[in-house]
Amino acid sequence: MPSRRTFILRQLPAAALAGLVPLAFAAEEAGISEQDPAAKALNYRADASKLKPGELPGYQEGQTCGNCLYFKPRQGSKLGPCSALAEKLVHEAGWCSAYAMAI
Repeated sequence: MPSRRTFILRQLPAAALAGLVPLAFAAEEAGISEQDPAAKALNYRADASKLKPGELPGYQEGQTCGNCLYFKPRQGSKLGPCSALAEKLVHEAGWCSAYAMAI
């Protein structure tokens, strides 16, 4: 029968991984940062409702990632991959200058 010490030492790697897994999902669920070089190049904003018409070239009220051709919605999430931003996760309420109305 293994000692308590052996049992605890064997459980440490699993416990360490269990602590890291939620961090990986949290980072993924945060979506692309507005400071990301690709996002900056396309004037990406995570919340288009904060934009005013004329504030960014090409932006028109009502345009969001959620109704853009490049956005791929994910069930149960407000984030989805964007093909204009190398499949990085963007906010459904966001906007960037690559916006193209979905048909």
